[in-house]
Amino acid sequence: MINITKKDPSNKSGEVISGAVKCANVKNVMLKIKNNKLITVLILIIVIAVCVGFYFLFIKERPVLTVNGVKIYKSDIAKDANLNKKAWRASNKNLSEKEVYEKAKNHLKEKAFISQGSKKKNITVSDKELNEEYRKRVAEYGRETDFLTMLRETYGWTKEQYLENLKLELIKEKLVTEVVASYSGEVLFVRYDVYGNDQQGVEQALAKANELRQQMISGKKPEDIVDSFENSTLWHRPFIDSYKFTGLNGSNDKEYFEGREDWQNISKLTTPGQVTPVYKSAGGYFGVAVLTARNGGAHNSWDAYTSSFKVSMGERKAIYQYTRTYASLFKLVINHVQEGVKFIYTEFTGKVAYAICEHPALNKSGSCCKLKNPGSQIHIGKLEVIVTDSVTGDKIPGATVRVWFNGQNYHNLCNSEIDNRVFRQETNRNGIARFELSCWVHYTISVSHADYGYAIVDENWKPKNGATDTINFRFHKWTLRASSDVDRRNVQVGDPPVVFTHDIWNASNKSGMRPGAPGTDVKDTFKSTVIWESGSGEVYWVSNPNSGGATPTMPSTRTHGPLGAGKRIEPKRVNRFTPSSPGVYCQSIIVKPSVSNDDKSSFTSGRACVEVGLRTPPDGGFTPHVDVTDYEKGNNTFSVTHRVAADRSACPSAGNNLTRTWSYGGGLLREGTQTVTYNCSAPNAVPTITGGDTVVTLYADSTQRNTLDAQDPGTSYSRFTTIGTSTETKNFTVYEVPYTRFYGHDVHATNGDVIFNTNPIPPNSQGIASASQYAIIARSTIAMASAAFHHNATNPPRAPYGLSVGDYAFGEGERSLEGKLPTTAIDYSPGAGGSLPTPPVDARGGYYKGDDITIEASNVSKKITVKAKNITINGDITTVLPPGPFNDSTTPVVLLIADDDINISSNVRQIDAVLIAGGEINTCTTNTGAVIPRNQWHTACQNKLVINGAIGAKNINFQRSIGTRLKGNTNEDMARVFNGNMAGDAGNLTEAAEVINYPGYLNFTSFYLLNSGRANYQALFNAPPRL
Repeated sequence: MINITKKDPSNKSGEVISGAVKCANVKNVMLKIKNNKLITVLILIIVIAVCVGFYFLFIKERPVLTVNGVKIYKSDIAKDANLNKKAWRASNKNLSEKEVYEKAKNHLKEKAFISQGSKKKNITVSDKELNEEYRKRVAEYGRETDFLTMLRETYGWTKEQYLENLKLELIKEKLVTEVVASYSGEVLFVRYDVYGNDQQGVEQALAKANELRQQMISGKKPEDIVDSFENSTLWHRPFIDSYKFTGLNGSNDKEYFEGREDWQNISKLTTPGQVTPVYKSAGGYFGVAVLTARNGGAHNSWDAYTSSFKVSMGERKAIYQYTRTYASLFKLVINHVQEGVKFIYTEFTGKVAYAICEHPALNKSGSCCKLKNPGSQIHIGKLEVIVTDSVTGDKIPGATVRVWFNGQNYHNLCNSEIDNRVFRQETNRNGIARFELSCWVHYTISVSHADYGYAIVDENWKPKNGATDTINFRFHKWTLRASSDVDRRNVQVGDPPVVFTHDIWNASNKSGMRPGAPGTDVKDTFKSTVIWESGSGEVYWVSNPNSGGATPTMPSTRTHGPLGAGKRIEPKRVNRFTPSSPGVYCQSIIVKPSVSNDDKSSFTSGRACVEVGLRTPPDGGFTPHVDVTDYEKGNNTFSVTHRVAADRSACPSAGNNLTRTWSYGGGLLREGTQTVTYNCSAPNAVPTITGGDTVVTLYADSTQRNTLDAQDPGTSYSRFTTIGTSTETKNFTVYEVPYTRFYGHDVHATNGDVIFNTNPIPPNSQGIASASQYAIIARSTIAMASAAFHHNATNPPRAPYGLSVGDYAFGEGERSLEGKLPTTAIDYSPGAGGSLPTPPVDARGGYYKGDDITIEASNVSKKITVKAKNITINGDITTVLPPGPFNDSTTPVVLLIADDDINISSNVRQIDAVLIAGGEINTCTTNTGAVIPRNQWHTACQNKLVINGAIGAKNINFQRSIGTRLKGNTNEDMARVFNGNMAGDAGNLTEAAEVINYPGYLNFTSFYLLNSGRANYQALFNAPPRL
């Protein structure tokens, strides 16, 4: 709307008339001033401009901020705030709507930084990396189902939202290593704070620091300098000490040092070996640092990197440049400092909690501490505990951190003065509590919070003399879960009592309810109520009855004390119920509260039910039965038994030659009937069978067995037995037992088990199922035949367990190739079609290194060694021995080494190589390396796999599921299968799912390793015997 004025011609006084005209009424305005065309045009332009401006100012949504051209609107911020509001308030329930809005805006800005930066650097996170980190986070909490329930109830997140934020965190971690510099080195410090106001002592400390700096310039390490003062009467710990730092930059220096002076000096170092000048640190010491490495990008901090982005604010007035980015929702916090000493500087409000002799009340003339330890006031260690939410990474203010002496007094302090002393601090708004503690005893540290519960941070923490130790503690919220069960689900009136069991547990394995920790009487409690969901009746409480005693009344409520992390109530709530009337009787248990931050929350277990029926006699005294087991393919003695059992109720009165007819039938096997003749010598006597059969056993013939062998695993058949109106039906299912064979070498487990589908092998006969031609050596369980093909009754070792060696531990690093690999490597680049690369023409082989690599079908004619992070094999790898006399230099040998996993695609049938993995070897995966679930092996893993070589890994998962043990050929020994050659079809091993064959020529050829050349062989010594 606009305001215009005009002079009324009829108004002789010259008054100005004012009127309001809408944009839609522009036509009327023009008509009224049509006598002046120029004015008409000008007003039209003004009206259009005002309308357009109104649209852009008040109607069209404008971006709140722009990051390198990417616009973020108010609606985006509102959506993000709505998604994460509950999560952010989980650690600070007092967050206002304005504060939530600001967090959402900063969160989206951070996402834009990460998204654009990672795209520019081509940084990604694979599904495997994401899933591995997700499994770690879940393992910290407990079971996945409980973890997801906690996410939903406490943080308002779905699994997908959690994974999205977790992926963002992992991408940022990778990006930081690319763009932010990382400093490593060591600091030597000489403390001046121990002298207080003694200026002479402070000057002595400065002089000593300058003296020691000269030693560092000459190349002496700080830790060696400190050790040289070990027996000094003056300069010794804590006056002089050192600590190492790694991964230091301008974003995290506050987590290492108490002031900025350390970082300001270290950040000026550019070359390893450089030494800073002596500087005075707010940490209470004169410091000198030496640089050992500088890695990463050109920026000294994440803030410095993000300042390179063009960020413009789109609100009505300019907002100052964003200088401190919002921390990631999922900041990965290290639970304990593992290396060196770390300091942290943060805003700290409140008093510092002093301990033991440092406490003013104890540090006085005549006190035990003062008398026994006159210099004790300088032997202090600083502790800072940072408490963060385990899911969002947000800092938790108001958490209570307690520190108390745990009983380990190793410096002759006065127990009477410290045994009962508890030091308590509340975390400030940055989630930090700070303490100064005696270095002469050990402590237990706990943390508690009304919305999280209680957790032990460290049971045996020892301060570092004069230094600050920072503990980052990720706090999980406790979540209670419950289950109900009954020992029998179908009974009859008059049967013995059934037993209902109700269990309650804390699903979080990191945080429990608050017990009466030293220094406080606060305890968390909860109530459980057992109810009848259906039916009713008196129960007898075996354990955990009502608080009033073992009363038969229901519902039954009991108050429980605190439940620790991952703990269950002991004993469980158990009651007995006597079935006296028919019906369905169900119990469940209700737990309240069920989560740590909601007193109104509750959890109800699933129902445990028993069906009570009337006791009735069998049909005319006879009961039908079917006896059958599942069918394993290849079983030559499979049978099904149909029978009827008679009891006294078949004889209501005496009589002879009584008859009953019963029938049997179902799938595959024949059907039939039987007539039974029996006598009753007296009423209620046990009947005597005089004619006919009460038992019929049917054996599957060869045609029927062939039919079963042709079925897919999981195929079921049904058989029944009927007499009168009573019928019993049972199913049997067809299944396979795949097996693996090992030829040419031993099998051993470094520190675990060797467990395969196997079968006892009768003496002097060919074995079936999984077996090894030679020895099996393990630390623990051996469930597979060794010396499996040596059946000489006179000369050992004899099958089936002649070369099984248990309880044997191998040395460390048995698969290590440390020092054996060539010193130079070629960057891995696949050959044609993704195959293994071809070594240079004039070389006998090649050594290649890569990250995650995929190998397609390859035909190898030279020696190749490949080392990578993960290896996926997507096609057969075959080698062909050259014709003519054996020559080691021309014999192709493939060696594949993975730092993590080797995954073999399901379509691969033959691999002529030696495989070594630091993690797992999986024999059946997708072509992207994803492990195929076990319930899909029988359909997705149906190709036989032959490896002509050897395999070694922490875990080897044999997943091929073709064939079955009972159908294997007899005499499947090395001579008949391979005849000394490699065979992709494994010869006559028609049923073995996997065959690991170590060809004989590998005993006297070489791999492409450091100094691995050998002369041609004319003879072979110490080869394994043929068994």
